[in-house]
Amino acid sequence: MTSRERMLTALEGKAVDAIPVAPYFWGAEYAWKLLGRPIWEVLHGAGDVGTELLGALDHRHACDWVIPLHQSSGQLVGKTYSWEDEAHVYFTDDTTGEKFVFHKEGHWLVSASEMGRARASHLAADVEPPRNWVEADDWLKRWHRHLESEPTPHEPNRALREQFPDRFLCAPMMAPFAGFAYAIGFEPALVLLHENPRLCACMIERTMAHLPFECRDLAADGFDGGMMCDSWASADIMSPETYANWIAPLHKMVSDELHSVGLRSIVYNTGNALPLLDTIAGEGYDAISVEERVKGVEMDIGGLRRRLGPEACLVRQFRCLSAAARRPPGDPGGSATADTRRRSQVICGEHRQPGLRRHRAGSDRLLDRGGARGTVARRAVLLVGRGGIEPPTLGLRVPCSA
Repeated sequence: MTSRERMLTALEGKAVDAIPVAPYFWGAEYAWKLLGRPIWEVLHGAGDVGTELLGALDHRHACDWVIPLHQSSGQLVGKTYSWEDEAHVYFTDDTTGEKFVFHKEGHWLVSASEMGRARASHLAADVEPPRNWVEADDWLKRWHRHLESEPTPHEPNRALREQFPDRFLCAPMMAPFAGFAYAIGFEPALVLLHENPRLCACMIERTMAHLPFECRDLAADGFDGGMMCDSWASADIMSPETYANWIAPLHKMVSDELHSVGLRSIVYNTGNALPLLDTIAGEGYDAISVEERVKGVEMDIGGLRRRLGPEACLVRQFRCLSAAARRPPGDPGGSATADTRRRSQVICGEHRQPGLRRHRAGSDRLLDRGGARGTVARRAVLLVGRGGIEPPTLGLRVPCSA
C-alpha cells in the first residue's frame, strides 16, 4: 500500500498493511530547528517556508500524511537584520529606514515605536458582544466583508499533490467557535453564547459562508481530507446541552461539506470531550481526536470503545514514543517512523484492525477501529463515528437580519 492508500483504508475501517503514521506538528518551535533557520525567518521571512517545511518533515519522518499547518507571514520581506540581544532581534526597513523589533519569547514583530505599549488581547474583556440582529449584522459587515461578495474564481493548484503523490493530503479546516472567538474576543463570544446562543450560532454560521467553496477548492487541488480543530468547543468551556444545541450543528456542517466533495473529515477536540461524546459521535466525522488527559480528566480508550461500540473510529494516544521526534545523526530518514510502526503494532496487537497514529509535541496518538483492552484500555484518546444529529431549529443558513 502507498501511504495514501493506507490512510484512506484505515479511515474506512478496513485492514491495512501497517499502522499509518501521521505526525501533527503545530507551531514554529520544531520547524526552525528542523529547517536550520532562525525562528523569525520561519515565522516572518520570505519564500515558501510552508512547503519547504513539509518537504523536510516528509524527508525526516517518512510519514503517511501531509498537513500544511504553517505559512510565513512575509512581514520581514524588505527588511534587513541589524543586530540582536538576548530577548530581541532588530531589523531596518530597506526603503523607509523604519526600525522593527522581533520578540524572541513572544514571537511578535512590531515597529520599534510600538515597543512598551500594551498588545491587543484575544480576551477582549472590555468588548461588549452584539445584543441583537442589527448589531450582529453591523459587526459581520465590518469584520467579515468578504461575506457580502461573490467567491473569487479558483485556479486549481496541485503543487502539493505533485510533490507528495503517494501521501494523504489533509487540509486544516476552520474551527467554527474558536475562529469566531478569536475574531470577536473570547470573553464577548462566551457571554454571547450564554446570553443569546441563537444569535451567537447564527453569527458563526454567517462566518462559514465560504466553507462550501473552500471544500470545493481543496478537492480541485487534490486534497484527500480536512481536519477541524475547535479548541474551545469542549466541556471545559460550555455545557453539553449548549454544545449539542448550538455548536454541534456547525461542526457537522464542516464534515458534511467535506463529504459533499468526496473528502474525508477528521475532528480534533483539545478539551474535555467526555460529556460531549455521544453528540460528537453523531456528527459524521471519519475520525475524531480528543486528548488523553485534560485538567485531570482521564479519557480511557476502553471506556470510549464500550460507549461508542465496535464501529466507532478511535485514535489511540500514548506518551512514550519519542522515535518520531528524534533521529540519530547520519540516519537517512524514515527509521523513526518504522520504529514507531513496530512499537504501535505491539500495543495494538489485541486490536482487530490497526489504524492511524499521530504525533504532537511528545504526545502520540494511534487511531484504530478495533476493540481495546489491557494496556490499550488504560491509555488512549479519540473517537469517531458516523450517524446523524439533526440541527435544531436554529435558523442555520438564515441571515441574522431575518
